Amino acid sequence: FAHSMDRGEMFHAPVPVVYGRNPSDAGVAGRGDSVVVVFEDPNTSQSRVGYALSHTSGHIFEKRGFVTPHEEVATAPWVRIDGDRVTVWWKSGDRLSGRPEQSVDRVGLRIGLWN
Repeated sequence: FAHSMDRGEMFHAPVPVVYGRNPSDAGVAGRGDSVVVVFEDPNTSQSRVGYALSHTSGHIFEKRGFVTPHEEVATAPWVRIDGDRVTVWWKSGDRLSGRPEQSVDRVGLRIGLWN
């Protein structure tokens, strides 16, 4: 995660949100000094959505964890902050079955309070 405090004239050094071998899809939302980043975790055997929360404009991320359960295949996350509420969406389905006719795509949703 990297950000600018002067409308893009200069950017702060990037702050790692997650380390991994491959790039992954991510979503970012901010409100005031609060920032939340959601991402496909590049370190799991199947795609899961993780999160990182910051109350310091993204200079450090104080909280990290997973939004989706281990058994759910979750991709393409996006996020929104509305007041003290964080909403995360993702695409979900059984892409690991190897049988496209049995694959199910749907949108997952989780809402939580920002703290």
